[in-house]
Amino acid sequence: MLVLSAGADVGRLLARLDALGLESAALVRRAGVAALEEEAARCASASPRRTGRLAGSYQVVPTPGGAELVNEAPYFPFVLLGTGRRGAASGVPARLRPGDYRYGPKVGMAANRALLAAVQGAPAHIGTSIRARIDAGMALIAR
Repeated sequence: MLVLSAGADVGRLLARLDALGLESAALVRRAGVAALEEEAARCASASPRRTGRLAGSYQVVPTPGGAELVNEAPYFPFVLLGTGRRGAASGVPARLRPGDYRYGPKVGMAANRALLAAVQGAPAHIGTSIRARIDAGMALIAR
């Protein structure tokens, strides 16, 4: 399963703004959800499309701190990380692999490079998108 969040910093900012009851809290929340929806579309476009199920499995799920981008397709980790010897040879960084993920002894399949690049770049894209949306919204509020 893939889980990407709008970040702890955004969650803390939301909590502070919510406590103050400011209109900007809603702006930040919308910015986070919009950034995750944008990233869901980007990851979906990088997903292989034999049946379309994997690409269609990205969801933005509300959480107490904002929202998360989730992909619960049961085979998502295998496509992302690869399997067997080919997967192990794909050079997927250890920080992306769950602690219990093991490559088996069979030939297997290589990691999907396009999907891997999209997922690795997601946190930076999400953060940049949120900041840009918040800046634009705060400029409108300030008028």
